[in-house]
Amino acid sequence: MYKGASKVVAVDTNPAAVRATKQNAKNHGFSKIIDARCSNLFSQLHTGETFDVITVNLPYRNKHAKDLVEASFWDTGFKTYKRFFSEVGKYLNHNGRIYLAQAN
Repeated sequence: MYKGASKVVAVDTNPAAVRATKQNAKNHGFSKIIDARCSNLFSQLHTGETFDVITVNLPYRNKHAKDLVEASFWDTGFKTYKRFFSEVGKYLNHNGRIYLAQAN
């Protein structure tokens, strides 16, 4: 795999983003390595599934989201942040890393 990853699990709450990820993986020859799932954070991960690296791009504004598109930017009460940091330890391998991205 490119840069050494043998498996990648990509999750998104937006089904269109998941479809695009699957198509891009296929187009670039990574469909056997990249597993894209429609998931709210960790909800669609399998029992015991853990990772060396978790990269996340969480919604970044404390504002009410009216729809799925707004929810990719707005996080009422920072509920997504709070949930991510309370649950991530179950999915991160010992000495694993978290990369928190923010695109404005």
